[in-house]
Amino acid sequence: LEEGFNIEFFLEGTRSRTGKLIMPKLGLLAILLNAYRNGACEDLLIVPIFIGYDRVIEEGAYLEEIEGGQKKPENLLQVLKARKFLKHRHGRIYVRFNEPISLNALLAEKGHMITDMTTKEQNTFCRTLAYRVLNTIDRMTVVTPHALFASATLNCPKSRFSFDQLKFHWETYIGYLSSNGTKLTDTLSTDATLTIH
Repeated sequence: LEEGFNIEFFLEGTRSRTGKLIMPKLGLLAILLNAYRNGACEDLLIVPIFIGYDRVIEEGAYLEEIEGGQKKPENLLQVLKARKFLKHRHGRIYVRFNEPISLNALLAEKGHMITDMTTKEQNTFCRTLAYRVLNTIDRMTVVTPHALFASATLNCPKSRFSFDQLKFHWETYIGYLSSNGTKLTDTLSTDATLTIH
């Protein structure tokens, strides 16, 4: 912070295995707030960023975990083996940036100075800030065709279902998301019809 470097970190402490946001881990954010409080920088700008994928390489591992398997820790051998997966197409990556949150402006808005806060007040401020960032990221989330298809499939009540049933759920979701102004991927925005190839 003193040298003005950008610091990228995941507020949740890890990548979500399902793509849904999970509860924030406050450790690193608390360290940054303490550094700011101790004068490491004049202001701290926090930029909420959404990163989403059409598909993820670890789909097989996710399925194992959903069925009760344990998450295997990542290691160097897995990284080397992953090179073969990178040769295949896995769809698009979506990156969206929101307006930066200035810590100076946020504290001025609340009429506080961080140096005047007790430890308990600073912890509460840290938690509130973390949830604000996560809520902002949630509002920037982009709905992908794969996620929509999975939701429509899971909404079908039987182990067997017709294409018309699937299409009905798909169109219901599209209508609901569109009426709420939810951000859809470019492919869904231009052609929201369900076609199976």
